[in-house]
Amino acid sequence: MLADLLVLVQTHTILQFRAIDFGMEKCSLAIRIPYSDDELEGGAHFSLGEGSKLDIYTLDEPKAINVQKLSWASRPPRMARVATVEPKAGEEITVSWFACPWSSLHTFEIACADGGTKDCHVDVWTSQNKTWGECHTLGL
Repeated sequence: MLADLLVLVQTHTILQFRAIDFGMEKCSLAIRIPYSDDELEGGAHFSLGEGSKLDIYTLDEPKAINVQKLSWASRPPRMARVATVEPKAGEEITVSWFACPWSSLHTFEIACADGGTKDCHVDVWTSQNKTWGECHTLGL
C-alpha cells in the first residue's frame, strides 16, 4: 500500500477505507508526521508549513469511490467537521474515535482549515514498509 497525504490551500485529500477485521468495533483516525531528521524510505521527503491547521470532515459516501472519475465537482458531500488539528513534526494526533463494525465503509476529507495561514501545507508519503505520514485506523 502506498499513501500520500497532500493538503494545500486549494488541494484536499480524500481517504476511504473499509473495516474488514471481524470483531473490531471502535476505530480511531490518526495522523502521524515524521521528525524533520527522520530517514524516510526511498529518499522520500515531507513538507509541513509553519502553523498549518487542518480540518477533517466525514463525507457522505455509502459506496467505494471510483478514483478514476473523482473530481472537485463529483466529490462526496461533507457531513460534518470531525476536528481541526495542527500537525507537528514527530507527533501523532488522534483525530477521532468512531464505531467501525465489520464491513463498514468510512470516508474522510482533509483540508486546510478555514481562516488558517496562507502557508498551510502538508505533504507526506508512506508505504507498507514505513509508517511515516500515514493516516491510519486503529481497532480496539
